[in-house]
Amino acid sequence: MKHLKALLPAIALIFVIAGCEQSAETEKLTGSNSSASNESKDNGTAKTESGGWHTNLDEAKQLAKSQNKMLFVDFTASWCPPCQMYIEEVFPTNAFKKAAEDYILVKIDTDEQGELANKFGVSGIPDIRLMDPNGKEIAKVVGFKGADIIKDMEAAKKKAGL
Repeated sequence: MKHLKALLPAIALIFVIAGCEQSAETEKLTGSNSSASNESKDNGTAKTESGGWHTNLDEAKQLAKSQNKMLFVDFTASWCPPCQMYIEEVFPTNAFKKAAEDYILVKIDTDEQGELANKFGVSGIPDIRLMDPNGKEIAKVVGFKGADIIKDMEAAKKKAGL
């Protein structure tokens, strides 16, 4: 029993590091167009959260197209430690804010918008989709990458020709 108590913090740390995802792989898509990204059904409320994060994907897509900006779609949940790590450690940084100037930021709470998450095949979070102004998925990042997400943003923007 004494040994078990000593192992509990290590086990908890493994779960935090592994994240809430079933797969910690980063998958770069080769321009394949997700059928979910073409959905025109209302996908959430019309509000924009503080910091410029949108919660309605359809409205964000329209805005991205009209402003010729990329989409940064973050599938997240309040109970997910790696998701909260992005919110606390990455999103507030000047480097992320600078990279995000060319993006429309979208936060999809998988508990509130589970149907939308299912359409995108989200099986673990954090799950971030980087899309061109037309809603075509350019890259998919699953798991916590820290500030390296900024490199993915720049690469996706370049791949989209922006």
